[in-house]
Amino acid sequence: MVTGKDGKQVSTPIRFNGDETEVDIHVPQVKLWSPESPNLYDVTVELGNAAKPIDSYTLQTGIRTIEVKGDDILLNGKPIIIRGFGKHEDFPIYGRGVAQPVMVKDFSLMKWLGANAFRTSHYPYDESVYAEADKQGILIIDEMPSVGLVFYDDQKDIDRRREVCDKMLQEMITRDKNHPSVIMWCVANEPSPKTLGSNVLAGTNDAAAEENRIAKDFLGGLVRQAKQLDPTRLATFVGVMGGPADWMECCDLITINRYYGWYTNIGNFPMAERYFSGELDKLHNDLHKPIVVTEFGADAIAGHHANEDEMFSEEYQQKMINAYLDIANTKPYVKGMMIWAFADFRTSQALMRVRGMNLKGVFTQDRRPKMAAWLLKKRWVDDKNGNY
Repeated sequence: MVTGKDGKQVSTPIRFNGDETEVDIHVPQVKLWSPESPNLYDVTVELGNAAKPIDSYTLQTGIRTIEVKGDDILLNGKPIIIRGFGKHEDFPIYGRGVAQPVMVKDFSLMKWLGANAFRTSHYPYDESVYAEADKQGILIIDEMPSVGLVFYDDQKDIDRRREVCDKMLQEMITRDKNHPSVIMWCVANEPSPKTLGSNVLAGTNDAAAEENRIAKDFLGGLVRQAKQLDPTRLATFVGVMGGPADWMECCDLITINRYYGWYTNIGNFPMAERYFSGELDKLHNDLHKPIVVTEFGADAIAGHHANEDEMFSEEYQQKMINAYLDIANTKPYVKGMMIWAFADFRTSQALMRVRGMNLKGVFTQDRRPKMAAWLLKKRWVDDKNGNY
């Protein structure tokens, strides 16, 4: 039984074949789910009959379509632009985990900025987050915790990783498939070749060719598995900076993380912009698919300012984000820009991690806005020009 907010109900008898059943339900005058109109329906399954019910289960879900056509991502048949963030479940005091008040605050801040999406980097979030996204009309790229996969070690280890990835993917899709906010499955983040960062003979020897074959079979297999388990959504993995473009041939669309101007071309914005712009064009020319940039940004210490291009200043972060968004606006095939990150978060200690923190958030860990947040509000809300 499907029940809308207006109280109208549609009922369909269920007949089991063993312990499984499939039911097609026609909802007349359906109200589709979208960020602008996050319409939800109550779907109830009852066992038994009206005179003698045995058990029942109800969930909320929405009805919508998502597909790629040419260079467009279509939601309910209409082109959409993704504006959002990668983020983490993290907050002062309690650390890595979900807290309902923080979740509500985060959704409020995303809407204040004009964002319509986030990526669950790099693991599925608490189920309550998806339920709230359904209600708020926020799009989700749902990602499993397969980060930094490699394909050049012992075949026994590669096979074991594939087994674990298969299980994680099945569990993620089984749990989250009824959330209309989830528009995309991400099967891996930044799988990396052995030659990452090196151009010396990359891809020209037998070992590299074999690694390339294994990687494409592994990643393509995960994408195909995602499509088999759920053919109603898009499937992809996020490409690492410097990674092979042909690994992404299996994806419905291209999703990439890029940090020209931060990890490379430091302080040299003209060169960083040329590299970023040129690579976007090459990826599109080679693969002919829409592109969503799932990570870009720079660390900024809240309250640290500079009158020149100084790393870790709020001005540097703001300038880098602004430059990337400007470039995206010149590329009609770029259909999404997702800043890394929504808020600062604690990470392992390293030379690039001030106070053991990743400071790429446009908000501080306790959700105070940096200059970059005000920039996004101006671009995504105040200007109202439909661009990034």
